[in-house]
Order: sequence, then structure tokens, then C-alpha cells
Amino acid sequence: MSIAANAAAASDVVGTISTPNEEFKTTVKGRNGLPPVTTSSSEEYLEACARSNKKASRYDPLTLLFQAEKLPPLWNEPTFTDEQGLSRPTYSALRNRLARSSKVESLIYESSIRRIRYKARIGAFVAEAANWAATTTWEPVFAPPPPAHVENDVESVGSNTATPDGSNSEPWLAVMESLMSEGETVSDIYAQRPIFAEFLTRIEMARRKHLYPLLWKSKHTDGHDRKFDEHTEKAFAMDGNGQKHLLFWHLSVTSRNPAVQPPVPGAVRAVIEPFVKKWVDELGMPVVWLEAGSARARDVYSYFGFRVVEEIAVGEDEVGNTIKTWCMAYTRKL
Repeated sequence: MSIAANAAAASDVVGTISTPNEEFKTTVKGRNGLPPVTTSSSEEYLEACARSNKKASRYDPLTLLFQAEKLPPLWNEPTFTDEQGLSRPTYSALRNRLARSSKVESLIYESSIRRIRYKARIGAFVAEAANWAATTTWEPVFAPPPPAHVENDVESVGSNTATPDGSNSEPWLAVMESLMSEGETVSDIYAQRPIFAEFLTRIEMARRKHLYPLLWKSKHTDGHDRKFDEHTEKAFAMDGNGQKHLLFWHLSVTSRNPAVQPPVPGAVRAVIEPFVKKWVDELGMPVVWLEAGSARARDVYSYFGFRVVEEIAVGEDEVGNTIKTWCMAYTRKL
């Protein structure tokens, strides 16, 4: 594809705004053969990232499942009883909802932009490579503090201590809500979108088991001389209550723009690998976290050094089929 054609394809993602506000934009020259990357938290970048995700996720099974839950039920649609004894619409019913709706792409976009705007307010930024050939959102998240008995005995940290009792639930719910969209609450999700609620619950349980213990331990093993980059310092400034050793970066809303053809070599890698290596390998942060929504995405992230820590499955249909997600972590080389 020529430079002009590539720019035209990118403009389909960016829309009428092709140049972001320079006040908020940072450009990173490509290294090791990777295309150049720009980062920003400006509204132009947030919207462009959401548009790219809309196009890339249009046929993603998990995305479509979540969007189908938002659509009103059809008259007399079939249901089945799941393992928890709850009545749910069958997959055929959810597919019919999607087939009869003209709002699927707009639902994906609206969901994406709400999530990205919420993340930006707590310090997230969008990274794009090769004139919007690939995009991602990097979100800073503060893990909850450990239960008191873990704080006093870090050697006891493990999957058996990572789950708090009901009396200490509020900090965990606050982190869980970071996975959702602006304006949503945990109770709303459980009442209106049970499949998505199951997904959030399983993701949070995986974090409690595999992610938070690494951060809790880092307070006692890293000392107080860890260095931070400008993005991390901004996250600290925006959350004055966050303890520095509890911060981790969460990779989300990642897409390769299908309108840019042929695909730009190294574009996806450019918006992921340099950040991960800087935060973990150079600056010593304990972990970077993500959820891969497809086997292909899982394999790509594995190539970049992430490892699967837990596989979860949601959305069981009437014959027992599920959709899988892989929780993945990039940790220090020990």
C-alpha cells in the first residue's frame, strides 16, 4: 500500500481529525526495525482507538456475546438453565438478537469509547503505530492492599490467601469496576448482564490468585529506590491514595486496524513490547497484565514474552460450549 493509501485508510479510523493536539502527544522513534509510535490521552486518540477496535472486533465471538446481552430479548426466545440454575437465553437466541439488530458496530464503539475515556481519567493513554495500523490502551491500575495477615507475613502470600473474606470486599470491588465501563456498577452488571458479570468475576479471581501477590511481595523485596517513567509518575499524581508498589499496567483495547492493508510489519509489537520491556525489564516493575480474548491473540502475546497464568471460560451454551479467555502476565526475568 502506498503512503497516500495508508494515510487514507488511517483517516477512516481517526475520522475528520487527523492531527491530535500536540500538547498531549508524544512521539517515540521506532527501534529495532519497529515503526514509530505516538502516545496521547487526547480525545482524538481515544476516539481513534475506539474506532479501530470497533472494526477489529466486529466478528470477535466474546465481544459479540457481550453486545448481545445488551440487546432487548426477542418475543418468546428460547432459554436454558445453566449450571448455577439460572435461566439464560440460548446462543441461537443471542445470535438472533444480533442478526436482527443494526446497532452492533455502534454498540461496540460506544462500549469501547466509554471504557477508554474512563481509563484515560485515571491515567491511561493510547499508543498507536504506523499511522494507526495498530493501537492499544495502557491503563494504570492500583491493586487493593493485602489482608492484614498477609501484610504481616509476606511469605504466606499465595492463592489460598489472595481471596479476602466478605468483610474486606470494598477494595476488591473497586478494582473489579476498573474492568467495566463508565457509569456501570457491579450490582448493575450482575442484574442485567450475567455473562459479562461471570467474566468480570473470573478475571478478578485470577488477579487475586496470580497478580496481586506479586505486587504485595514487591513492597518487601524492591526497597524504595525503584525508578518510574513519565506515564507511571502521571498515574501516581492522578491517584494520590495509590501506593506505588501496588500499581500495575494493564494492556487493553488492542487492535490491528483491518482497513490498513497490507498489515504493517511490527505495528502491533511496537505498541506493546517497548513499554513492557521498559516498565518491567528496565525499571523493575513486578508485572504487566492482560486478558487475551482469542487463541490467536494469546499466541501473539506469548511471542512478546507474556505467559498464561489462567484460562477461563464463560458463556456456556445449551450444549456446553464456552468462549475462552487467557489471563496473561509479563514478569521479571529471574
